[in-house]
Amino acid sequence: MWLREGNREFIENVSFWGGFAIIVFGAVWHFAYQASGYNPVVGLLAPVNESVWEHMKLLAIPLFAVGFRDYDCLRRQVNDLCFALLKELAIGVVVIAGLYYLYSFVLGRDVLVLDVIIFILGVAAARWVGCEIMLGTFKKWEFRGLNLLSGFLLAAIAFFVVWVTLYPPHSGLFKDPISGTYGIYEKR
Repeated sequence: MWLREGNREFIENVSFWGGFAIIVFGAVWHFAYQASGYNPVVGLLAPVNESVWEHMKLLAIPLFAVGFRDYDCLRRQVNDLCFALLKELAIGVVVIAGLYYLYSFVLGRDVLVLDVIIFILGVAAARWVGCEIMLGTFKKWEFRGLNLLSGFLLAAIAFFVVWVTLYPPHSGLFKDPISGTYGIYEKR
C-alpha cells in the first residue's frame, strides 16, 4: 500500500508545522544577507535584492530545509516525498508570483501587507498540495521512478537558484526595482 495505515494525522501534522516553519524561516531569511554583512556565501541562498526572483528564495530555501526534515520524519510513511516537495515548490511559486503580479498590476504599486499575506497563502497552498500528494489524494497513476526523477529535478532547481543569483538574466523578474541592478555582484 502506498500510504501505511494510521499515519494520516501524523502526515497532516508534519505538513502543517512544516508550513509554519517555512513562514517563520522565510520571514527571517529575508534579512539574512544584510544581517550577514553582505556575505556572498549567504547571498547564494538568501535574497540579495528586492527582485521578484530573489523573493522566491523566501519560499524555495526554507521549503528545501523543511523538506529534509520532512524526509527524516516521513520516509517510512510515504513513497512520493520528493514529488510532493517538487509540487509544493511549483504551486508556491505560481501562487506567490501570480497573486503578486495581479495585485501590483491592479494597484500599480507594492503593498508590504499584501506581500506578506500572499507569501502565507502561497506556503499554505503549497503545503496543502504536498500533504494531499503524500496522503494519496491526487495519486491517479503509478510511475516507479517518479520520486527519483523529482529528486533530480529538485537538485537541478537548487543549482539553478544559486546560478541565477550569480548570473541573472537581465529581465524584469530578476531586476531589483529599487536599485535597478541584477543578482549578487551588481548589488555589492
